[in-house]
Amino acid sequence: MNWFYIDKSIKTGDRRQGPYTIEEMRELAAQGTIEKTSLVWHNGLENWITWEKSDGFISEEKVNEMIQQTIAEILLEKKKVQKNAAGFGIRAMAFLIDFIILSLLGSLIVYFLSALHWIDLETINVIMEKYLSNPLSPDFAKEFLEAKGVSTFVSIWFLIQAFYSIYFHTKYAGTLGKLLLHLKVENADGTKMNLAKAFLRYVYSIITQLTLAFYGIGYLLALIDPKKRALHDFLANTRVVYSDFDKDK
Repeated sequence: MNWFYIDKSIKTGDRRQGPYTIEEMRELAAQGTIEKTSLVWHNGLENWITWEKSDGFISEEKVNEMIQQTIAEILLEKKKVQKNAAGFGIRAMAFLIDFIILSLLGSLIVYFLSALHWIDLETINVIMEKYLSNPLSPDFAKEFLEAKGVSTFVSIWFLIQAFYSIYFHTKYAGTLGKLLLHLKVENADGTKMNLAKAFLRYVYSIITQLTLAFYGIGYLLALIDPKKRALHDFLANTRVVYSDFDKDK
């Protein structure tokens, strides 16, 4: 849109100046070249009007309002960034609570499978005793997985663990262990995770679990990272924070 204004300093001849963009008009106004009472016109106007009545004029009150709004947005963003991240210790406690809950569910599954004679507990106990006597036995994994009902149990267990993590993170932003300790998982920008992100984070959490074979380095990252993120948080671009942080503020 092309803007024009009447230059009062010109006494004779064509006093119309332009065309200018709205940004250039505002710059001229800031310099004092265009005053509030200066006549302006742009395409779409029937007649010339004063600058202060045009849609391009920004009053001091409007400027102050914009400044205050900008400051408020900056402070809000700063507050999001400064959220109190949950450390390794409390996350480990939440993990332990979840482990206990899932272990109880696992015990019920084993009991149910045993009642249906779909799993051979005696054979599994023998295999576990052999493992405890020789933890480095190369045949343990093969014997364990080939035992009657173990593959069925592992499949059911995997599905329950996946559902538990994905459902609670999507619906409540945290598993029961996290919720009990007032923790929640969110995207790195502070927004709530959706179903796809919760699923992705769960997949990455499996990778973190695999690092237990390497001294749990995937979890230990939370000890050295300033934002206290574990490996799956890095990969999924998420973070764990105290859910009641905003209330405390």
